[in-house]
Amino acid sequence: MTAAQLFAEAVDALHALLLSGAVWLVLLCGAAGLAVYAVCVAVWALPSMAWQAVTAGLAAAAAARALGGRVTAVQGPEVSEPLPGPGERYTPGWAHDTDNPTDIGEAA
Repeated sequence: MTAAQLFAEAVDALHALLLSGAVWLVLLCGAAGLAVYAVCVAVWALPSMAWQAVTAGLAAAAAARALGGRVTAVQGPEVSEPLPGPGERYTPGWAHDTDNPTDIGEAA
């Protein structure tokens, strides 16, 4: 191998190394930029969410004070008819035919 060929090979290797280094640098800068962006979003969003939670808590406390401390649990509707026992079918009250009390099983 002559000196000129050796020099050309060295220049080609240097070019490949510089190109791969530039690609790595661009990728590393992109990843670092995304990390900095994520940190900035977290630093901006967390105090905002904390402020919303504090104001919601203060509003709930003010509502409780306005009720005079008479906060009661929410109760469901009262049951007007008993639930069927084991083996019995449940039919709601509006489904009962009061005009014609015959059972459909008896008519068949």
